[in-house]
Amino acid sequence: MNKLRFLYIIAIFTIVLVACKKTEVKKDDPKVDPPTMTAQEYLSDTTWKITALTADGVGDVWNNPFFVKPCNKDNTYYFKLTNILTSYDTPSKCNATDPDSTSGPYKLIENNKRMFLDLTVGTIQIQDTTDVVVIDKTTLKLNFNYSGFPGVITFGH
Repeated sequence: MNKLRFLYIIAIFTIVLVACKKTEVKKDDPKVDPPTMTAQEYLSDTTWKITALTADGVGDVWNNPFFVKPCNKDNTYYFKLTNILTSYDTPSKCNATDPDSTSGPYKLIENNKRMFLDLTVGTIQIQDTTDVVVIDKTTLKLNFNYSGFPGVITFGH
């Protein structure tokens, strides 16, 4: 009888314990919009390479070895948050005496619709204010005017 009474008390205790267990209410995590990056942050997020270069009246300049030597096609560009643009002339150089990198100022202006560049790449001096056509996480596209030829230069990753 004591065993039956003991089992009866354990059974009631178990039922009470299970019945009184709190049900965990799982709240949905609040939805947070991903942070938006500024144009400056897009630029400085990674290194860039020129992926296309076209000039009015000339067409595709980038894939024409007469205009762009293959040794220039592997150059990378890094737009630092400090408004310094560094061009890295590696791994292949056109001239062994060329420096590994050159730097110069750049600045996004007029609500990121224009960019000022002051940079020497090899023998080419770029000191110009260009129109920004596209600037996002994967593409930077600039209008330019070089030696009287307007065109578009496209950077990507």
